Amino acid sequence: MILFYNTKNLLLPGNATINGAELEMWFRFTESLSGQLGVSYIDSKFDDYVFNFVKPVAGYSQMAGNSTPRQPKWGASADLTWNTTLFARSSYVRGDWKYTGKQFVDESNLAYIDSYNIVNARFGMNLNEEWLVEFFVTNLFDEKAWQSGARRTNFARPTQLALLTGFQGVNVAPLDKRELGLRFNFKF
Repeated sequence: MILFYNTKNLLLPGNATINGAELEMWFRFTESLSGQLGVSYIDSKFDDYVFNFVKPVAGYSQMAGNSTPRQPKWGASADLTWNTTLFARSSYVRGDWKYTGKQFVDESNLAYIDSYNIVNARFGMNLNEEWLVEFFVTNLFDEKAWQSGARRTNFARPTQLALLTGFQGVNVAPLDKRELGLRFNFKF
């Protein structure tokens, strides 16, 4: 008997168990210095899920025990803000860090995106009651990593009907490169 696994645009029902915890803390070290710290943990596993798209590639279609896709197990963030007066104007300096853990790109857990860290910095000054000017740098250390990814079927390749899902790949999106900028905000 030959089984037929042509599942174009068909998702079969299944279920997963998701457990996790998140902790956020705010600190006021001094009148001028404050910070934030956050950490999250998510354990998400399929209990029962048939994913036929991957059968021609992996040789199996039951995803029980696999992690759910695009959900990192660990995440963390921290920031530090120093409020001060500079040139008789209210000003601040802020740095923030974000960690995103390893994440699988689809239900089969055959491909994943590595963890990455992003650091941002900014300096702002109130020019008057209405105007704020801010200099910022995003991705300060120019981290090169994939921000997200998902499995895709290559429908452009000629194929036989029975192997319609046989040509699989991963589409990925890179992190934005380091960016420097100047921002003006007007309050009204």
